[in-house]
Amino acid sequence: MRNHTRAARAHFIFAGCYALSGGALLVAGALLGVETGWHLPACVGALAAPHAVMGWGAAKAKNWARVLTLVLAFPALLAVPLGTLVAIQLISYCWLAWDGRDALPAAARMPATAR
Repeated sequence: MRNHTRAARAHFIFAGCYALSGGALLVAGALLGVETGWHLPACVGALAAPHAVMGWGAAKAKNWARVLTLVLAFPALLAVPLGTLVAIQLISYCWLAWDGRDALPAAARMPATAR
């Protein structure tokens, strides 16, 4: 499986988890008779939408999705322990270019002994 497909799958999983937790908040509030309001589910939905968009971009191997994933993954390194593990995985998927070209063209021109 290619790295952009793995990154897309991870983003879709995040979007699904956020959407399910937002729905669970609404259902739990209705079942318990507690007025949950729309603020918390809206915030959770605001987290799901960018992941869904980045998942779509990663599935299409768009460079902007790779860059955004890297931008979001580096701060997630501080969320020890689970966030760190997920961030390391996402960085490993996105570090090199997704289009099959070498991300560092200068290094590709170097002789093998110099690398």
